[in-house]
Amino acid sequence: MEGEAAHHLGRVLRAQQGQLYELSNGQQVRLGRIEKVTRDRVEFALLDEIPAHQPALELTLLLSVVKFDAFEWALEKATELGVNSVVPLAAARSETALLAAAGKRAERWKKILAEASQQSRRVRVPELQAVSHATQAFAAQNPTAAKVMLSERPEAPALRKILQAEPTRNRAALAIGPEGGWTETEFAAAQAAGFHEASLGQTDPSHRNRRSSRPSLHKLRSQRINRQERCRGCALVYPEPRRARPSQPGSLARLFPRSFGPSLP
Repeated sequence: MEGEAAHHLGRVLRAQQGQLYELSNGQQVRLGRIEKVTRDRVEFALLDEIPAHQPALELTLLLSVVKFDAFEWALEKATELGVNSVVPLAAARSETALLAAAGKRAERWKKILAEASQQSRRVRVPELQAVSHATQAFAAQNPTAAKVMLSERPEAPALRKILQAEPTRNRAALAIGPEGGWTETEFAAAQAAGFHEASLGQTDPSHRNRRSSRPSLHKLRSQRINRQERCRGCALVYPEPRRARPSQPGSLARLFPRSFGPSLP
């Protein structure tokens, strides 16, 4: 083992001679015993082969680019659930700034996939494909695969119903849209490519009105000002003073010395 993985194993994890690790080449898993550890190289002696689970379904995830913290969380969980390939989608309603920065984060995303694979003891790391336009990615999917497009439209059938109607297949593609949802053009392109529109369930109506029911920033600011007090004889506005701790006597006096102005009530 060489490079960054060897450096992490030898310098960060402090691997020592004689320790046993499970090693994978993407096809099989074997038990390995460390024979030698240097600065950027770890040598193993390969021992017995370990039975490894190979998923029966080859799943491709078409994941629209969203805010990177949510996108990277989705990459991690998709890897743990057994996705074989991830295609970042440049959907029509994806943010332009995120799409412009997506190419620079490819190496980071590959690292997330590798670390999630190690965490979930996968034999093979999922493949990360290049960012692709949604309509092109739909048409590029294997024609024999079961294709599902998650939709927020109320007329979309339940996902369970779609899966029960599909014959048993060893390939599948799942498309997930951006925060603003799919456009009509993308719906049409997906349908032409053989995708079935599916819903995860009805949206809670109160969820849509939650943002409008939140107090406005102006209202919150007004409430805060109302809770503040004004110093007599001056225009200084200061928040409600906290009680001084016993170990810090006179903290309020240090903030507002007597020479500042008229005494406080």
